[in-house]
Amino acid sequence: MPKMNKADEIVKNLWLGSVPKGPIERGMFSTVVLGAYECQPPREWFPGATIIRFHLDDSVLRSDQIVDLETAGRIVADAILSGERVLVTCHMGINRSALIVGQALHELGYKNVVGLIRSRRPGTLTNPYFSRYLKRLTESKQHMESSVSV
Repeated sequence: MPKMNKADEIVKNLWLGSVPKGPIERGMFSTVVLGAYECQPPREWFPGATIIRFHLDDSVLRSDQIVDLETAGRIVADAILSGERVLVTCHMGINRSALIVGQALHELGYKNVVGLIRSRRPGTLTNPYFSRYLKRLTESKQHMESSVSV
């Protein structure tokens, strides 16, 4: 069982976890992504942080959510590349938050990104829809890159 109400560092400056039960320390994170529609704590819980509220369904990835997921992934990737400390959450820190982290790190390739996330936070990415999405995402990117290079 994953650690509840605790965040785990996946890569430098990128943390994955469940929604905190109360306010976090000022300056602890500069960007916070709240990925669960049912867990949207007040802004005051994250003093000084940029808050991104993303409403992802936990059971299936709907096509209307993919653009938002891609946007969240880009925001997270850009923030960590800029040296910002980022927290990505969902209700329990198992699937939705891990999907957003996977989207941000998808350029590592499917096996690498899933292995990395699961090694840092065991029990994550158990939703088969989310895993298939990440696999298709990384495979389509690799296919595009191999067809471009001659």
